[in-house]
Amino acid sequence: MSLRPRKSPVYVHPQIIGVLSDFQHDLLARSVEKRILLQQQELVRSILEPNFRYPWSIPFTLKPELLAPLQSEGLAITYGLLEECGLRMELDNPRSTWDVEAKMPLSALYGTLSLLQQLAEA
Repeated sequence: MSLRPRKSPVYVHPQIIGVLSDFQHDLLARSVEKRILLQQQELVRSILEPNFRYPWSIPFTLKPELLAPLQSEGLAITYGLLEECGLRMELDNPRSTWDVEAKMPLSALYGTLSLLQQLAEA
């Protein structure tokens, strides 16, 4: 019997997962295999939190400490997920531009990553 406190559940509506493309579903399966969901979740949160309320395009830089644990293949998978949300990403450049059109797909990605991470911990 575990005495550790349980985390509150994350509820993700099935339609949210449907916002993601089949390619993203494949990338998420690879993320589960590589056990990089938590790092991806933190990275997506670091994009959403400061930019969510902006209705215009603004540049941002991904935090190096969030990119470092992802390594080469993990970074490529993560950038693929972000690109499918509508952000322009380059493997050798941590800079991108916030696009308001990316808000919904990024939010769906964040919710899905949260759900998958909780399932992985269960």
